[in-house]
Amino acid sequence: MLININTLKAIYNLNVKNIAHVGVNNGTEVELYKNTFQNSKIFLIEPQKKLYTKLISKFSMDKNVQIINTALGNSVGVKNLNLSETHNGSASLLTPTLHKDFHPEVSFKGSEKVRIEKFDNLNLNNVNFLNIDVQGYELKVLQGATNSLKNIDYIIVEISQKQLYANSPLLIDIDRFLNFHGFNRQITVFWDKECIWGDAFYIKKNLISKKHQFK
Repeated sequence: MLININTLKAIYNLNVKNIAHVGVNNGTEVELYKNTFQNSKIFLIEPQKKLYTKLISKFSMDKNVQIINTALGNSVGVKNLNLSETHNGSASLLTPTLHKDFHPEVSFKGSEKVRIEKFDNLNLNNVNFLNIDVQGYELKVLQGATNSLKNIDYIIVEISQKQLYANSPLLIDIDRFLNFHGFNRQITVFWDKECIWGDAFYIKKNLISKKHQFK
């Protein structure tokens, strides 16, 4: 995650209830969440079975962490997840395309069948902070969360200005969708100077104070 949570909390006076993180990988953000939002329950949603097993081993004794083994999208079913043998976090439900050019150090090999569910169908209690990092499937996840977005106040989502995976959305597509659902992008941090991909922070428009509004 490229955006500093503590900075967000300080600037926007975040009032976080519970957190859902979609595409967890190894769960490195959990301690940060716990330190920043001490009373929040954290829902970790991860489709890769080997990563799910590791997360269970790591957090099974933590009553404030719940781990869910599923992929998320805008429909329910089963789909092949393209796996990376070098970088677990690069696994995607989409076929890697330009990703191979910009990140030749990441190799893809094999796949596994994963269940796909809609975020709306998970019925997660009192979640108002959503973090999505699913390698090009972000818009599909959001499309499966339209009912939940009514109660979500803050979103961090991985964005891209090039299609690193086949048919993946661009930043403008995420902007349009979330703007329609009442969110405004406030902070964007790119991975490097080429500004190909990064993370963006969106907040409900009614929670933006005048001093944070763009002119």
